[in-house]
Amino acid sequence: MTGMISVSCGMQLVAIFSGEGYQPGGLHDRRADPRNAVLPRLPAATQPGAESGDRVASDAGFTPVSPRCNPPLVYYGTSIVHGAFTARSGLGSPQMLARELDLPLINLGFSGNARTETELAALFAELDAAMFLIDPLANMDAKLVKERAEPFLRILCGKRPDVPVFQIESPQPFGAWIKPGDVAAHREKIAGYRAAFSMLKGEGVENLHYIDASGFYGEDNDGSTDYVHPNALGHKRMSEGLLSAIRSV
Repeated sequence: MTGMISVSCGMQLVAIFSGEGYQPGGLHDRRADPRNAVLPRLPAATQPGAESGDRVASDAGFTPVSPRCNPPLVYYGTSIVHGAFTARSGLGSPQMLARELDLPLINLGFSGNARTETELAALFAELDAAMFLIDPLANMDAKLVKERAEPFLRILCGKRPDVPVFQIESPQPFGAWIKPGDVAAHREKIAGYRAAFSMLKGEGVENLHYIDASGFYGEDNDGSTDYVHPNALGHKRMSEGLLSAIRSV
């Protein structure tokens, strides 16, 4: 494979170099050759395009490789999980976490619509997953959490008892401290989310785990673009916190 390929519109290529794992970079990297597998991360919200003078060479070819057979990391959540406001599509915390764990990724980030419907839990349970990460709180209020979190988790854990399910307590929105009402609302839904976990663990659900990610963005506000969504730094911090928590289980 020769030449260069555009990374405009947030597209990212990750080359798999022998003995070195995943390495970010374009195909013009000196180490790239036709024997290297390349994983494209397509844009989260726009179409990939080729900029003038930065195109695949006319004599270049792409040979598809067989899909990976190991079970994937399944990550369910909001626009943050989807990758809103990341500079490149490979810089979201789900993508970075999957690379560190060397797992395929199924990203189920639904912008504005992660609300733990029980129908989704039944569908997710059909996936042959290595683990499930459940991170919907930014799209839910306390009433929805109280109504839906426990039934959703009960279905998923009941149908896939041998697969780890991680409940993620998402951090308070960056700008919430300006509005005391937002802080109180966040704390109320966190209490409901924790109550769902405690109920299920009390009933003997063994493979359900709780990750308190409330401090994973750091103490400053450098990890956000709009005081709601994390930027690349915020996603990096989140992925590192999640990785540590998952590996401790």
